[in-house]
Amino acid sequence: DATPAPGPGCPPLGPVPELWSPAAEEPPLQVRVLTYNLFWWKLFDKGQFAQPNFHLNTHGNTATELLARAADAEPFDVMGFQECKDEGWLLAQAGLADKYEIFRDKHSCMAYNRSSWSLLSKGVQWVAQDSQYGERPAQWMRLKHGETGRVLFFVNHHGPIPINSGGECGGEAVAHSILHLVKAKASVGDAVVLTGDFNSDTRSVTIRQLQEHLKPAFRGTAYGGVDHIFSNLGEGSLVSSKNWGDGGSDHDALSAVLQVGEEKLDPSGSSPAEAKARKEIDVVPTVVSYSGFGGFPR
Repeated sequence: DATPAPGPGCPPLGPVPELWSPAAEEPPLQVRVLTYNLFWWKLFDKGQFAQPNFHLNTHGNTATELLARAADAEPFDVMGFQECKDEGWLLAQAGLADKYEIFRDKHSCMAYNRSSWSLLSKGVQWVAQDSQYGERPAQWMRLKHGETGRVLFFVNHHGPIPINSGGECGGEAVAHSILHLVKAKASVGDAVVLTGDFNSDTRSVTIRQLQEHLKPAFRGTAYGGVDHIFSNLGEGSLVSSKNWGDGGSDHDALSAVLQVGEEKLDPSGSSPAEAKARKEIDVVPTVVSYSGFGGFPR
């Protein structure tokens, strides 16, 4: 690490708060998560600093195309974007504006699927600072799942530079600030998911501290692996993960499907009983002789 000495404006660290596991009594579900640094200034505005809204003259780009493909294949519950300047335009060009609510704070955006979730509360906390770009955010929102009643606390973070430095206050301060945010704004029993471009890899103080209190689910490879997905879920909670490629960005889009609760659902989101029933239906054409079409539509 190249961790600097904390500056005079840095908060005292104090004890790290203890977090929790999700409520055991609530029904199980799977949560689909995406994180993506969009490389906006270069990919969307083509480095045209004299034309800061250059993207408005286009009909999207390789990043919005990637987002559209990914969301079609995996209907994400929550998405976190970094270097996101125009949230409405982003969703419109990806064909997702009618499906998601999205919020922007500075150059970070977070979105949730409005067909499955309702918003309980949201906000932003400035958890780091660097000398080049100033305050760095941790956006958060607390959501309630319509079918199961489970509550998800989602955090989207864009970390300070230089990489692995933790910015002006150091990596320990960044980790402490994020964990204190979760403790203050979430409630015991909430499922917690933390995503983003942390500008810190697994060698950093920031990530080492976070890993002591949240479970790593998936990380990327850009810049040594600075994009991460964490949760407060238990062992075996990662159902699947995928690196969708960069779509022209200097970071990859990453997704994970996370199991909340003990019952294991198959990748379609069905419970074992539902999957068994579907399997029994599917095999009927192989054991019953009849005229007509040889199978069920899928």
